[in-house]
Amino acid sequence: MIVGGEDVIHFNPHPEGIERALLEFGAATPAESVYVGDSAIDGATAAAAGVPFIGVLSGATSRADLFAAGAGDVLADLAELPGLLATEDRWLKVAGASGV
Repeated sequence: MIVGGEDVIHFNPHPEGIERALLEFGAATPAESVYVGDSAIDGATAAAAGVPFIGVLSGATSRADLFAAGAGDVLADLAELPGLLATEDRWLKVAGASGV
C-alpha cells in the first residue's frame, strides 16, 4: 500500500502515514508489517510507528547510513524484498533489529 503526502496531515518522520496504512489493512499490526525506504527519514518514520525498517539502495543514502537509521537489512534492489520476506530466519532478524 502507498500512502502519499496528499493522504496525511503530518509528514515523515511522523508515523501518521504508516498508522493510516495499518488501519486500511484492518488486522495488521506493526509487528506484522514492514516499512521499506531509502533514507534516514524513512528509518525514523518506521521507528516512530514501531514498524521494522528495511532499507533499499535506490536513493542517495548509503548502506551504512541506512543501518545507522535502524534498518534491519539493506537491499541493493527492491526486487530482493520478496525473497527476504519469504525467508523466515531473515525476517526474524529484521523484525528483531527494530525492537518489535
